[in-house]
Amino acid sequence: MARRRAPVRRRRRWHGSAAGAWVCLCWLGCARSPLLDLQIDRIGQLLLDADANGALRCAPRQLAVARSQLEFAELELAQGFASKARQHLSVADQHARAAVLLSPPERCRPGPALSSEGPKP
Repeated sequence: MARRRAPVRRRRRWHGSAAGAWVCLCWLGCARSPLLDLQIDRIGQLLLDADANGALRCAPRQLAVARSQLEFAELELAQGFASKARQHLSVADQHARAAVLLSPPERCRPGPALSSEGPKP
C-alpha cells in the first residue's frame, strides 16, 4: 500500500504586505482631507452669518449644537479620525442651516439699545 503524504502547510508571508498595509492605513488616517477642511470653513461661515442675523436670540439651540459639533469635528480630524469628523460635520451642517433659516435678520437682529431715560424730544 502506498503511503499518503501529509499535506504540507505553507506559511503565508504576511509581514511584508501587512507592514505595507499598516503604513498605508496610518498615512490615510493622518492625512487631512481638503474636502473636510472646505466643509469646516463653509459651516464656520454659515455660523458667522447666523450669528450676525441674530441666531443667538431666535435659534440658540441650533447655534449651540452647530458650534459644538463643528468643534468636535475639528478635534476628531486633528486626531486622525476622518470618519468621525464627517459625522460631526453632518450634524453641524444641519443645525447651522437651521439656525440661518430660523433667524431672519429683519426679525432677529438685535436693534439699537434703548436708554432707560427714553427718547429725547
